[in-house]
Formats: sequence, C-alpha cells, structure tokens
Amino acid sequence: MTAEHRHMKWDRWGLLLSGLCLIHCLGTPFLLLLFPMFHSLQGFHSSIHWIAAFLLIPMAIYAVTQGYSHHRKKIVPTLAGLGGVLVLLGALAPLTLSHQHLHEAHWFTKDIIISMMGSVCLLTCHGLNIWFCRQNNVQPTCHSH
Repeated sequence: MTAEHRHMKWDRWGLLLSGLCLIHCLGTPFLLLLFPMFHSLQGFHSSIHWIAAFLLIPMAIYAVTQGYSHHRKKIVPTLAGLGGVLVLLGALAPLTLSHQHLHEAHWFTKDIIISMMGSVCLLTCHGLNIWFCRQNNVQPTCHSH
C-alpha cells in the first residue's frame, strides 16, 4: 500500500462532501417537481449552500496546498480556486435576487448549475491531488505531517 499524507484524508473528505453537494444539487429540482410542498424550504436550501461553502473551501485550501507542495501540478489549485469561486457564487445567487425572482424556475436552475460546476471542479481537484501525490510516491515522513 502506498504511504499517505494527512492531506489525503482531507482530500477524501472533500470528495465526499463535494459529491454530496452534487447529489443535493441534482436531486433538489426533482424533489421540487415531485413534492411541491418543499418550495417552502427555499430558505433552508440557501443555507445548505452557505454550509457547503463554509466546509468545502477551507478543506480544499488545506488539502490542495499540502498536495501541491509535493506534486507541483498547477491544474489542482486552479480547479480548487475555480470550484471555490463557483460554490460561493452559487451561495450568493439567491441573495442577489428579489424574493419574486427566487421562485422563477430559470434563476433557481442557474443557482443549481453554478453550484454543480463548483462541486465538479472540487471533486476533480481532490481526486487529482490524491492521484498526483500517489504518482510521485510521496513518503509520509516529509514536512506535511
């Protein structure tokens, strides 16, 4: 088995949470179609975006900076930065709209699409971070512990 750094555990958590975020974004429109009563939970939906941003962004910063110090592949922090920005934009989207616009399907869809793109970027950056560190045969005795 390949030796692993602490940041790889953070990458795994990032994969899990980014995946859950993506599932949430994919599932919400279907839940709203099947159960219209969930429209009353719009405020809770916005809170989920902020909670996701609060968890995903620091996790990505820590894991990616630690991994980048070993593999130096610029695609990883680039995807992490793009993913973080998109997750924040997804969280901010409902705040920039009037209450009337929040219930219009086209804006809600934009909100979800932005968040999904951020989740996919974060999933990819965490996966690549692990993969590049394994490819470089990183030893656990280096400075990241």
